[in-house]
Amino acid sequence: MKVLKIKFGANGKKVDAFGIRFYGDIDSNAKQLGSIREIIPDPVMTPKVQNQRITIWYTFKKIRSFETISLSLIDLTDRLMGKNYMTMISSIDEIVDTTWPKYKGKPESKFPISERIHGYNAARGFSATVVKANTEAKYSMKEIEAIQELVKDFSRTVYGSSQNTLM
Repeated sequence: MKVLKIKFGANGKKVDAFGIRFYGDIDSNAKQLGSIREIIPDPVMTPKVQNQRITIWYTFKKIRSFETISLSLIDLTDRLMGKNYMTMISSIDEIVDTTWPKYKGKPESKFPISERIHGYNAARGFSATVVKANTEAKYSMKEIEAIQELVKDFSRTVYGSSQNTLM
């Protein structure tokens, strides 16, 4: 199975960055957009799901409130659903509790306590893995570019004006 990886933003930990991974049969022209690698397929997943997955992820230099991240994740999955993609799994990454003493006096200490997840109120990123609702087995350049535009457009919502340096 192949994976096409497209990344925007800085490298390293604690950076503003986002990216897309397309898993499955990929138009060979897509190599101009990112890197295409061969990977070992997951033996538990059905071939249809295995070959038609897309993972979209966003990370942040500074932690953000859990509620802000959660609402961004919901917004992303809603946009993808509107384009006929079904969410398989989503996650909020690197969750943090800013009530700890090390955050005392910092702006993060004012993040509200989350009603959704006990003991944590901030995070550094999120991701969603979706599957195509159509029956095409291969990602065309048109589809890859459409998802890429959706993800870039959504980055403007997530990062605001600072996103211009990411693309």
